[in-house]
This record gives sequence, C-alpha cells and structure tokens, in this order.
Amino acid sequence: MGRWFEPSRRSHFIKDLAISHTNRLSHAIAPVSRLGLQSAATSIEVLRMSRPSHWPPRWVRKNGAIFYRPRPADRDQWDGKTWFRLGATEAEAWSNWHQRIEPRAGDGAPTTIGGAFTRYIAEVMPTLAPRTQLDYQKAINVLRPVFGHMRPAALKPRHVYEFMSHRPRVTGNREKATLSAVMSYCVRWGAIDRNLVKEVRRNREIPRDRYVTDDELAAFLPHCNAMLKAYVGLKMLTGLRQGQLLALKRSNWNADKGELTVPAAKQGRTVIYSGGALADAVNACFALNAGERAIGSLYLIAGRRGASYSQDGFRAIWQRAMRKFTTPEIDEAGRVIREGGPRFTEHDLRAKVASDSESLEAASKRLGHQQQSTTKRSYIRRPVTVQVLDRA
Repeated sequence: MGRWFEPSRRSHFIKDLAISHTNRLSHAIAPVSRLGLQSAATSIEVLRMSRPSHWPPRWVRKNGAIFYRPRPADRDQWDGKTWFRLGATEAEAWSNWHQRIEPRAGDGAPTTIGGAFTRYIAEVMPTLAPRTQLDYQKAINVLRPVFGHMRPAALKPRHVYEFMSHRPRVTGNREKATLSAVMSYCVRWGAIDRNLVKEVRRNREIPRDRYVTDDELAAFLPHCNAMLKAYVGLKMLTGLRQGQLLALKRSNWNADKGELTVPAAKQGRTVIYSGGALADAVNACFALNAGERAIGSLYLIAGRRGASYSQDGFRAIWQRAMRKFTTPEIDEAGRVIREGGPRFTEHDLRAKVASDSESLEAASKRLGHQQQSTTKRSYIRRPVTVQVLDRA
C-alpha cells in the first residue's frame, strides 16, 4: 500500500491537503522579496489579485491570458522566455503546462498513475467541456500526490475507499469519478486489463432541499450590482446553468423571433427559449454592454473588457453580494435596522426555477434534463402544502 495510506500518516492527510494551496502562494511570493520593497509589494498584490489558489506557483493572469514566469535556471525549458504564455483559457494552460513539465515518451502505456494523469490531461482533457476540464484538473491536483507514484496495476479498490474516507462525502465522489475516468483510459492504453475503480461504491449523497422564496430573492437583489441583477433576471426565466449563461453570445439571441438558442450541455439537446418576458431580460443584458466597456464583445453578459466572466470572477461577485445580503445592518446607536438574510447558492436559483414550473415535465425541459427523475430527485424543492384529515 502506498506511503500516503500508512496509519502514521492518516491523521495528517487532510491537514496536508488543506495547507498545500497556502504553501503554493507563499512559494510564488517568495522570489519577489529580493526586489525593492515597493516593487515587491506591487508584485505580491498582482499575484494575490490575478491567480486562483489552485494554480501552481508562478502562474499569473496577464492581458487576458495565463502566463508562467520560469526561474532563470529553468528558462531553457521554456524557450528562453521570462513570461511564457500557457494559453487563453485555464484548460489550455493546464494542457500546455503538463506537456512541458512532464513530456510523455512515445505512445507506450503509462507506467505510473501520475504518468496516466499527464497523458489524460494532454490527450483527453481538451475534448471535454470547459467546466468539466476545470473540475477534473482540480480533482487531479488532489489525486496526484496520493496515487501518482503507484503503478496502475497496483491500485486496488481498498486504496480508493481509504482515500474517500478522508475526503468530504460529495467531493470524494467527484474525485473518485475523475480517477475512474483516467483508469478507464489506462485500459485503452494497455496499462491494465480492468478498471477496478468502477467497483468502488459512491458515498451516499443527500439531495439539497434549500428552496429560495420570492421574498428572499426580492430582498437579495438590492445588494447586487447591475450585471448580477441582469444575470439573475435571465436565470429565473430559463434555469440555465451558470456556465451556460456566462457562455451565451449575442448571436444566440434572435430578436425577430424573440428566441434564445442555447447549445446542448452534457448529454442534453439544444434548447430554444421563448416568451414575452425573455426579450426584456435579454435587453437588460445588452444594456450592460452598451458603451466603451464592451465594444466588440461577442458575449451576452460581458466583463469590462468584453470577455466572458471566468468561474472564479463570477464567484467573487456572487459572494460579495451574498455577504451584503446576509450581514445585518446596524445604525450608529447599535440597533439592528435589518436582519441578515438566509444564505443560498447560485445553483439554488436553478432549483427554484424547476420548483416554480407548472409541471414536472415543463421543469425537466426548461432545465434541459434528459430524464425527469433527475429533476424530481434534485431540483423540485418547494415545500408541499397538505390539508389535514377532516374527522368531523
């Protein structure tokens, strides 16, 4: 069994994972301390503002792309550049990163699970949806230190069960699914004969039951900026996923027909939305993009430079509004003017759309689900009102 599963190390397992991202930021900031105090402070601030916590050290977002700043001793590996462009998207950056730091020798079967991760990122990951790529990459960042040194044939179900016992219930399921996907390709590549990870049972997940009331949503909106208000307005009509909404382009809207065409997501089909209120919601998004800030933007909901919002960028905006909503307002005398509202997630709004739909069939179509059972199990959350039995 791998060294990460020795009994003496189990108590430190979660702690090691939790502090890894903090250490990465520390390593990224350390080199700039050799600069002058003013430039060091500026560099630290740039790094803090422009790089998510799960990025490797020395990754920086600059001019709409992701760059790596190699150390002087490593620049030969990076074409002699001080700023090496990894890609415009995070998925492209991860692919180029792993091809550079861990080049694969030939097309032979990977000899370690770490090698399988690298080959999967380079060959398979680019074919997945952008959101799936990011989710898989985050999972691989956790899985690689644990299983990367092992031979594919040495991985047994007991190892995966041990790993999942140290992880949050839902997160462990997602990471196990990522590992299973990689091991399935190990079968294809000839490294193993059978994917034993498929035999590992998932943790039982309890569907979320948070239902956002109309009053709660109305109280939340005043704390949102103009972009978020327009976003929520369109979300409450369509129930689209966050990734779908942020990826919508101006060309998806047909003003003559009053139709919004949304490309298929996952294994679903393309959905065309229509309705009287839809035009007002779309026009509210267009109004955001008026002026110089989004000239030439292709996106319906565009950022200040006309690009679409990243997942991390949108999350920051949502969390800022939610903090304002949930924080009580207190006057100078210390009296509570307004109680803080109950927290809810952006995804809870998708469930509200399903719950408020006229029927299960309509909710399933609106959310783009292939099976109504998915909608019923996870998205229908409105409390049921039942009349008591009349025994008179």
